[in-house]
Amino acid sequence: MHYYKFNIKDWTRDTAHLSVVEEGVYRRLLDHYYESEKPIPSETNMVVRRLRLGGHEDALAVILAEFFEAREDGHHHNRCDDEIGKYHAKAGANRENGKRGGRPKKSEENPDGFELEPTDNLNHKPLTINQEPEESKALVTDESATKADARPKKVDPVPYDVILDAYRRCLPNLPQPIAMTPRRKAGARGIWNQYKKSHEPDFWERYFTYVSKQEFICNMKAANLGWLLNFENMCKVIEGNYE
Repeated sequence: MHYYKFNIKDWTRDTAHLSVVEEGVYRRLLDHYYESEKPIPSETNMVVRRLRLGGHEDALAVILAEFFEAREDGHHHNRCDDEIGKYHAKAGANRENGKRGGRPKKSEENPDGFELEPTDNLNHKPLTINQEPEESKALVTDESATKADARPKKVDPVPYDVILDAYRRCLPNLPQPIAMTPRRKAGARGIWNQYKKSHEPDFWERYFTYVSKQEFICNMKAANLGWLLNFENMCKVIEGNYE
């Protein structure tokens, strides 16, 4: 960890009885604890050297005895352990969201965990008293407008029609979709972004053909296009978890 919250009021309350030297030693120990994400070693010689605490060994012993708990693997600080645990839990959640194509919106419209189509106002800036008046917006020259129109538009590379056709052709006995909804597109895009083999021309044909041979999947009530376009579900299918 290279960042942690520092509550000045709590710090002042808990360290008011310490000397300036003891307070400085304590702060260095906390910084080292968070940066290394490990307890302070029981053998403190290397800590004294690394944190430049030579000559302050007595203060170090006082701080360790008062604020840390000696265990077999070193001196633990409960607050540090809690914050490091929360940090790793959040990092793990972010990694899982990344595997699913991004952080899901808080909406029942996105149960598969994929990011839906971006809205038009994601980059909208708040109105301030210094914002230029509406009249100034009309002063755009014809030349600048022409340049803006000439900018190439970003093309979505995901072959949604190919995916839909392959599903219908290979899995006629599963629920048949009417169209590629935004949620289904988000799932396909998540697979496209995270699994490079999905760029191969015949990938979707091979994927759905393989699914058609898995009796367990074909008998699942949840098995449909949306379920198969969930990145995590696709990984489990390809890994043979349903054979």
